[in-house]
Amino acid sequence: MITKLSPPSHIAEGSRVRGDLYFFSEAEVFGTVEGNIRQESLEPVSIGQFGWIHGNVKSTGPIIISGRVDGEVSSDTQVRILPTARIEGNVRAPSIEIRSGAVVNGTFDTERVSTTSLKKAA
Repeated sequence: MITKLSPPSHIAEGSRVRGDLYFFSEAEVFGTVEGNIRQESLEPVSIGQFGWIHGNVKSTGPIIISGRVDGEVSSDTQVRILPTARIEGNVRAPSIEIRSGAVVNGTFDTERVSTTSLKKAA
């Protein structure tokens, strides 16, 4: 059985998007987003080296950050923070990996996160 895979959603470097974004497949952000990002699949959401998010990033799948996030980061699975990343906000996930050189001004919480409960709280 062949399953059709969706190509990743892509916000190119130099692009600026205002408003909340909802993804249902893999997402790659290399530009600037002024709003929240919500990933509704187990596919990764990646913030590239020159990506800049002015808002919260929440995902049921992994979040990989090598750019900047000014807001909360929350995943049901894993957050990977690469050496070029800068986060101004708290990070929550059952598994958090942070590489040498990354900057995080916030707290880490490795308790299991339920993004459905986050929806109810909003």
